[in-house]
Amino acid sequence: MASNPLGSLTGRLQETLASLPANPIPPDGGAPQILELDDAPDAWNNLLRPYLQTARCFEIHCWQEEQAPICLALQYGSVQQSDWPYGTVITGPVTPEFSDWLLHLSKPDDPAQQTIFFNLFLTGDTWRFESCHYGTELYLIQKNKP
Repeated sequence: MASNPLGSLTGRLQETLASLPANPIPPDGGAPQILELDDAPDAWNNLLRPYLQTARCFEIHCWQEEQAPICLALQYGSVQQSDWPYGTVITGPVTPEFSDWLLHLSKPDDPAQQTIFFNLFLTGDTWRFESCHYGTELYLIQKNKP
């Protein structure tokens, strides 16, 4: 009897997904606001631009096999120790040079994707902007002031 490689792959994928920890809403934040993109060609950049102006730091997540995006992000940040076994987390300060670079990166070939980075997080004093799944999911989380 021949084995079913697709069935094996499906089983491993289900196991892997089941083992991933939930990404809880930060205790100081409340429910995230979902941000919507319009149909403009630069919609993601236009939405990102004001957050870059007041962000203090960034965090970029790339899958292990995404070596080109990892190398690009390492120009502006450094690898952060992480418990994510499937990829690399890069963090750094948001500088004018980083902001300009990010806004001028070429869009991916996939028309559904807005950025080459799997996840991009920007953190300000009272908020966190989250661009998830290559910019297809966008969130703004407001932090309560202490």
